Amino acid sequence: MPYLIEEILPVAPYVAATPGDINAAGVIAGTLDGVSGTRDTAFVHLAGVTQARIVFELVAGASAVNALGDIVGTTVQPPKTDSFRPFQWLNGAAGPLDLMTVLPKTAVDGVGSDINDSRVVVGTFEVQAAGLKPHPFLYRNTTGDVVVLSPPGAAHAYGTAINAANQVVGNLWGVRAQGYVYELATGDYSALAFDPEGINDAGLIVGNRDAATPVMKNIGGSDVLLPTFGTAYCQALGVNNSGHVVGTASLTPAPGDDDVVAVRFNGANIVNLNDQLVGSDPWHVVAASDINDSGVIVGLARRTDDPSRRLRGVRLTPAPFRYELGLPLLVAKIFGGVAHGGGGFAWLNGQFVPVPSNNPEDWYRDWQRMAPRQRETLLGLLLGEIALHLEANRDQSELRALASRLVAAGAQAVQEASATRAPANAPAKTNTPVASARASDAKTIASLERRLALRGARRLIR
Repeated sequence: MPYLIEEILPVAPYVAATPGDINAAGVIAGTLDGVSGTRDTAFVHLAGVTQARIVFELVAGASAVNALGDIVGTTVQPPKTDSFRPFQWLNGAAGPLDLMTVLPKTAVDGVGSDINDSRVVVGTFEVQAAGLKPHPFLYRNTTGDVVVLSPPGAAHAYGTAINAANQVVGNLWGVRAQGYVYELATGDYSALAFDPEGINDAGLIVGNRDAATPVMKNIGGSDVLLPTFGTAYCQALGVNNSGHVVGTASLTPAPGDDDVVAVRFNGANIVNLNDQLVGSDPWHVVAASDINDSGVIVGLARRTDDPSRRLRGVRLTPAPFRYELGLPLLVAKIFGGVAHGGGGFAWLNGQFVPVPSNNPEDWYRDWQRMAPRQRETLLGLLLGEIALHLEANRDQSELRALASRLVAAGAQAVQEASATRAPANAPAKTNTPVASARASDAKTIASLERRLALRGARRLIR
């Protein structure tokens, strides 16, 4: 699936926005990164506008936002870095609530992790007992009470996420790849053999066994290993109510900054989201932290033209077909030419459109007059774009490789023909292969566009 990428722009004096969560309406919550002398703070982003949320004049960040626009997160009091306090800011409220004020008096610090649409907050507080020990908690806004969780088999644990059914997931303290599920309605616990990162409203949990083994599991079901690139790093980070999972992974065994990429897991396939970006902006997306029910993804990316290599918050929105299949590229969508007798079809606006014709004077004549290499160049351009719609990595790679060979071969034929006609002392051509092929066929392209437009094709791509 192709995506449009857009930076989540910070507001002055902040320099970057790090998204943590996105709700079904597209509201994003996260952390604004401040410059020297400016404290980081929480933010919400809606309809292209970023709004800072100053929480008690402290360093703060939001970790989750629900469908109501409520946010939860954590503050820290500078210069100390170990004095954390969970907070919530309900939509429409004059200000935030310091959740330390409702937690047990033995709590010395804590974090806010998630909030559902019933305004039940999940988080973790710590007590001082031979060192700081964590305890997961729930805070119910409707009743004002706190539920302290005690997963079996562990004296201490963390609270990570909660869904609409008040099912909570978290991981055990001091133990790798062991988590739990808690159901508020019944008080029942069940064990997980991985560290959970999220749970959707249907009870599908995603998480990781280790640095290279992402997992998903339905409550009461078995663990399902998610696909990887076979490298040492792959993590599942978010899931929506359709079961679509996103995360981050490395492409090579010893990854550098440019080898870590945002990914989407799709059945038995893992997709590098950088291969799905539409447009020419120089972005490299390194992590996808969440995905909402409309398929909009938030994460972190770098601009490859930025020497500072600063990470920026981005939003990836599924691209409408008409964005990438416009009239100027129409001739590149003529699929297979035509069938015998002049009938055929075009690939327009994400669908096949019949182009009936048996008239020898019609536009099919233009296709017939093309040299085979010209036809293959145009087919290569088409196949390269169709490859973006394939979900299987191997199939996509093979189709894109075939497309590249067709375009390159056609362009070479055009250049060789031009060289044959050019004087011996003529300067070398500097056009790119695709540009050369398109320039060579400009007259044919214009002719095809005019004739297809008369058949109503223009209406389909506007």
